[in-house]
Amino acid sequence: MRVRDEQGMALIGVILLLMLVSGVCAALAVSGQTETKAAFNLDTSVQARAAAQAGLTAGVQVAVTQLNASAAATNKLKIDELLMGPDLNAAATADNGSLAGLPAPGATAALGAVAGVSYSVQAFDDDNPARLPAGFTMPASAQIGENNVATTDNNERVVIRATGFGLNNTSVM
Repeated sequence: MRVRDEQGMALIGVILLLMLVSGVCAALAVSGQTETKAAFNLDTSVQARAAAQAGLTAGVQVAVTQLNASAAATNKLKIDELLMGPDLNAAATADNGSLAGLPAPGATAALGAVAGVSYSVQAFDDDNPARLPAGFTMPASAQIGENNVATTDNNERVVIRATGFGLNNTSVM
């Protein structure tokens, strides 16, 4: 006996088609959310990078101005003064490496009127391990002609590090 009753086949076909369309819609929704988050992350990283660039520019300008002034007055670059901070006291470590007119280490300066975007700037001697991001190691001080003292310079080299901060805890160094 053959069954030729096809009742219900249309219902099964419609249900399968609805499942397929639902899957496509779900994939589009997830893709849209992912693209939105990626665009937001890109936007915040660009803000942080712009803040870091602004901080670096400000830091270099202050350092060059200060070094030119000390060289004009004494005929010698006084990088040690940059490393000791505005109080010129290496023992008072709170301001060591801060540049005159820019925020002290640990503080930030806002980047224009962009809410939540800021930067910090600090000067380091090139043999100061604090200047390196986590996980990096210093070369031997003898290789770079230094003395292993973070607030005195031996080789007339200084590192200016700027860190930019954007929305959503984004930072660029």
